[in-house]
Amino acid sequence: MTILTSRYLIFMKKLTVILLLNLIHLCGDAQQKNTPKFDTLELPKIEFKKMVLIQENNTIIISSYPDFKNFLNTLKLKVFNTIYLKNRRNDIKSVIKFIKLQLNQSDTIRINDKLKHQIGFPLLYSYLGTMIEKKKLIIIDAKEIQHLKVIREQSFYQNDVLNGWGGRKYYLPDIKTPFLIVTEWVS
Repeated sequence: MTILTSRYLIFMKKLTVILLLNLIHLCGDAQQKNTPKFDTLELPKIEFKKMVLIQENNTIIISSYPDFKNFLNTLKLKVFNTIYLKNRRNDIKSVIKFIKLQLNQSDTIRINDKLKHQIGFPLLYSYLGTMIEKKKLIIIDAKEIQHLKVIREQSFYQNDVLNGWGGRKYYLPDIKTPFLIVTEWVS
């Protein structure tokens, strides 16, 4: 095979890849968006002896300390057993240490933005979403009123192959801005 023939074959392969990528992009130009599904979750009126307070968008979300501790211990195991999360080990350790110290002083632990960052926002939001689904949280609005109803929106959009989002949004009744957004997948 001559050098000219091999260059021609390489050129044709590159051209084919470019054309295929353009075709995929053109096919994906029409945005796919589902019709969001809305439903209402009824939360029980519960109280916790030891609790964790997390403020999100003018809403206070309260979890029981044992549930939150369980979440952190599960997260700790994932972090220590996953090479990808190796650099997060010290963050998780410091969060657990801080919470134990705070628990010695009070039955209420407040999670600030620094701790949210150390835990990891997506992981924390996923935990909160799961606990709402399990009906194991207390939700209090900016006026300090406990809400026993939460509106859940399940939706997704897909603009093209590498531009999409799917997840859940949680709203308080009569408030148009979600207090919590849980990402389930992104592309």
